[in-house]
Amino acid sequence: MLRTPRVYAPVHRLDEYFRRILNVVQSIITGASMNKREWQSCFNDIQAVMDCEEGLLLYDRIERLIEYHISKMFSDLRTLSYLDCRINVLSGALLKYTGDWLIFSKACQHLHQLLICLNKQLDGQMPLANRAYSIWKERLQKGLSMRLSDIAIQIITKNRKGMQQSDMQLCKDYINSLVMLDQQFPEMLMQNHAVEGLTHKRKVVESPVIELYVKNFERPFLKQSLQHFKSLVRNNFTRFDCSAYMERVLAKIGYESDLALKWLHRTTEPKIMRLCYDVFARSQLSIFNSVCRDYICNDSCHQQDLHHMYFLLQKVNGLDKLLEEFGAFVKKRAFDGMSSITASRGNLLSDPTEFVRVIVDLYKEYTEKIAKVFGSDQNFTAIFDQSLQAVVNHREPPSQTIRAPEILNRYIDTLMRKGSKLTDEEVESAVESSMIVFRYIEDKDLFKMQYEKMLSYRLIGSLSYALQLEEQMIIRMKEACGHDFVQKLSRMYSDIGTSATLTTQFSEDKSKRSAKQSIIFNAMILQSGAWPFSSPRLLASDQLQNTYEPPPILNCLLLEFEKFYSRNHVGRKIDWLFNHSTVDVRLKYLAKQYTVTMNVIQFSILLAFANRDNITIAELGTTLKITSQTTIKLLQGFVDSKILLSNYNSLNDAAVIRLNTNFSSQKSRFKIIVQQSTKNQEQGPAGDTKNLLQQDRKHLMECALVRIMKARKLMKHNELIDEAIGQMKRHFRPDVTFIKKTIESLIEKQFIRRTDVNSQYEYIV
Repeated sequence: MLRTPRVYAPVHRLDEYFRRILNVVQSIITGASMNKREWQSCFNDIQAVMDCEEGLLLYDRIERLIEYHISKMFSDLRTLSYLDCRINVLSGALLKYTGDWLIFSKACQHLHQLLICLNKQLDGQMPLANRAYSIWKERLQKGLSMRLSDIAIQIITKNRKGMQQSDMQLCKDYINSLVMLDQQFPEMLMQNHAVEGLTHKRKVVESPVIELYVKNFERPFLKQSLQHFKSLVRNNFTRFDCSAYMERVLAKIGYESDLALKWLHRTTEPKIMRLCYDVFARSQLSIFNSVCRDYICNDSCHQQDLHHMYFLLQKVNGLDKLLEEFGAFVKKRAFDGMSSITASRGNLLSDPTEFVRVIVDLYKEYTEKIAKVFGSDQNFTAIFDQSLQAVVNHREPPSQTIRAPEILNRYIDTLMRKGSKLTDEEVESAVESSMIVFRYIEDKDLFKMQYEKMLSYRLIGSLSYALQLEEQMIIRMKEACGHDFVQKLSRMYSDIGTSATLTTQFSEDKSKRSAKQSIIFNAMILQSGAWPFSSPRLLASDQLQNTYEPPPILNCLLLEFEKFYSRNHVGRKIDWLFNHSTVDVRLKYLAKQYTVTMNVIQFSILLAFANRDNITIAELGTTLKITSQTTIKLLQGFVDSKILLSNYNSLNDAAVIRLNTNFSSQKSRFKIIVQQSTKNQEQGPAGDTKNLLQQDRKHLMECALVRIMKARKLMKHNELIDEAIGQMKRHFRPDVTFIKKTIESLIEKQFIRRTDVNSQYEYIV
């Protein structure tokens, strides 16, 4: 392969090469036109010069040419800028500067391409294009920056006042020059692989990205803007009322944001916005605070004003007063709703539906308003939840048990029972409403305890509107409080399905062995510990359960079912809960046939009159092996319904009970009610339920504390308290005293112990 021999420039011709090269460079930096031939010829001349030992002198020649050109531009611009100051023409100097800058910046790009051969041979020196920018910055920009920036700021000020619009592009070009002077060096150096870190004036000086822009333009611009904003507030905006003031302020903020984004560097926009919010919002905070209550109390008329106020205040962290007034107003409206129920119904328990309606209506109304007016701000959502929670869990007096769990349970029980006149869609909506109220109940464990009891009555009595609805409710609670919360409820629900299957299998098995079935039998197999009445509690419950014997007509059927169950479930034992079992009895000894639902033990009482018309209470108790007190309470339902008659107005051991053969009723089907203890009625949820609740809470807290300490091994007292409260909030809100007592209990039981460090506990392995 033939190679073209390199042409070395004779030393005596260097001056000619330099002259031709400098002429081309002069044309480039002045923006003169140049053809392709001249460009290529200059490129060849540079290559020829660089092959000589004196070739690097070209760098100094070009540098001096650039310095001379920039010095001349500086002189012209300085004269023009002072002339502008005298004749009050702002755009002349800035127009010339930006025009020269556009030509110069383009020339630097061409120089970088033309001198690439020279740049490759530099020993730590700055590429000439970069050096050109540096000279511009040192010789021209440094001397004129303050005057040019002042001219640009004055143009923007006139634009703000609507007096001048056309010269804004000059400001933008000027700002771009400041930014490029900082940003150009590292970018070009990376392309040219120059040496970094040297300190000579021709060597690289690494600068912040927009230091020149910030120092020469942005700082004085922000200072002037601050004075402009303060003047607006002082002389213009404060004469308006708060609503009109906010409208004008927001319009001004929008204008300033657009101006900054369109004409200034992007980093200036957030700074100018901070100034706007400080002057227009923070300095006027007292005015906003004075009117926010009126706006909130009349929010239907001031929704837009509230939205404007929120927008301004949240920019300066000034929402405290607005949040306070918002929470207080929500609480007031909720309490007013509760008071109206109490005034019309006597107490909240009398109308659970109205209680739920008030809470749900407020929830829906303010959820929408928070989204629309406050942009779904979590602070407003939190204060709303706190306010509504305070109303739902209100105690009066404070020592009283919270009634909300009982009220909501009554609402759900009415909703879930058969006989509801609501459509399926309305039932679904009501379930959703109940879950809204449920989320605000603090003592969810108390709610659960009461719900278990009411659910058990619905399931055992086949009173549920729909089993699918019961399941849906359990799923909703599981989503809200976790699996542990609904563990018993889920077991109760599954027992009903299992019992139905077992009853069907028993009936089929029995029909194979006996064609005739005189009694329709339905057994419910309930898991021990899952149901609230797994241990008998009716009247003298334990004694009654141990001594009572069902009548033979039932006993043989029960024994038969036990054998069937034992064959399919080896090792399991059935304990019959007679005090929760019912019998449908047909009365055929009267003129009209009646079907009466009664307790199994009441059925035994009625059977005592199969062969006799009267019997004393004492004899009846002896026959059934139950106490006289229990007998009287079971008999009271018969006497009240007139099926049985007594010779005494008040039942006692000596009273003679006789069968009423002349009984009549308009209803062909009815139920005999078992009289409840007056003591139990008075206690309500505050009696045995309260004691059981405290035991459950103590157990839950002990488990939580042990889990925490087992995982952490060592914990400070306050950290342990906070962690325990966090884990228990799904069940109930414990007070610190209760947690301290539980900690002491665990120390006594040797699960944890105090360390030598103050207020610290250690887990005992």
